[in-house]
Amino acid sequence: MSTQVPEWLNTAFVEKLLKDNECNKKVSLISVDVKSAVPKGENYLGILRRVEVSYTNEDEKDLRKYTFITKSPPLCESTRKFMNNVKALQTETIVYKTILPAMYQLIDKKEGIFIKRLSPQHFESSLKDTLVLEDMTMKGYIMKDRLKLFDFDHAKAVVISLARFHGLSHAIYLRNPTLFYNVHENHFTDSPDRLNDEKEFSEHRINMLIKELGKCSKLPASYYIDKLLKVTDNIVDRVREVVKPIKDSISVLNHGDCWVNNILFHYNSVTENIDDVKLIDFQMCRFSSPVLDLHYFLYTSVRAEVLFGRKNDLLQEYYKEFSRILTAFNHEPKEYAFEQFEKEFYEKEYFGFFNSITKLYAVLAEPVYCSEEAKAWKNGKEKFAVNKCANNELLEDMFIRLFPYFEEKGFI
Repeated sequence: MSTQVPEWLNTAFVEKLLKDNECNKKVSLISVDVKSAVPKGENYLGILRRVEVSYTNEDEKDLRKYTFITKSPPLCESTRKFMNNVKALQTETIVYKTILPAMYQLIDKKEGIFIKRLSPQHFESSLKDTLVLEDMTMKGYIMKDRLKLFDFDHAKAVVISLARFHGLSHAIYLRNPTLFYNVHENHFTDSPDRLNDEKEFSEHRINMLIKELGKCSKLPASYYIDKLLKVTDNIVDRVREVVKPIKDSISVLNHGDCWVNNILFHYNSVTENIDDVKLIDFQMCRFSSPVLDLHYFLYTSVRAEVLFGRKNDLLQEYYKEFSRILTAFNHEPKEYAFEQFEKEFYEKEYFGFFNSITKLYAVLAEPVYCSEEAKAWKNGKEKFAVNKCANNELLEDMFIRLFPYFEEKGFI
């Protein structure tokens, strides 16, 4: 094995996993190799390991190979504390074990509609704090470079996938709302401790952005820095109101953390066009308006020319697919007309503003955040680490467009 391996990831665990989920037969392991599943600094809220197995089974002596992913809690104390506070593992476990299977059962029973699975397959195991998942790289899925953000084609593919995820969750909710009773708003709650944590973290992220803006030459940095400092005190309180479900409107299961690193793409081998998208990392799900996911995604993962030049096109693409799913499962789209959807989108756009000024810097930062944060915490120097921006030019290009828009909207 080529990396440090936890005690539980042993021969007995691998053999049982293969028997229960792959071949249903007794297996003989030939080799087991464990590697990090992502580059250093990219596993923000967990430890991802890729386990490559060579084995034979009792009926066939031909060598077989199989690969799976394990996702365990982070070693970093501050990150682990954060995940516990927001019930990240509990939420993701509910989604993988209960809600996604219910979606897939609904699809399988419905004639005349074809929707590919929206996520990797989850494998049952005896572990309480670790998920075991299908390795999508074995089927050719890849994660795009977060430092470049998405062009229109990739953004379109993602919003269509979100529309399917949202539409299916709504169909499931109408049939069995109890599946969602344990999916709560775990970030922006009424708990003073939770709100204080969010305020502290948001202030830290805004300060990171401010330091980088000071290096920018193409925008009036001091002007906008002054405006950012004035919104820091009440920004989390405003977001707490924004994320609440809208009475008498549709609520869906939001992914909650839909950004570049939580999206996998597959491409047609002939045309090289995108032919499938998989969503991963369901730790931050919430049940609320579908527009929240769109704001989170568009304001953290899409290039400025797409966000400002093709935003309406993306909203139309999303709504068209969302309506198709609603219709397929006997919910009238007229009960959630495009005009209402569009109105909600712009009413809750403050959530896009919040995510752009607290997360876009981190999206474009050097991939050392987790390791540096852990080091800072361990040494007692600071609660959060400040890492360098790896693409200052793109960050500046984004905020050259974003700040005037946010000022026009009255956010700053």
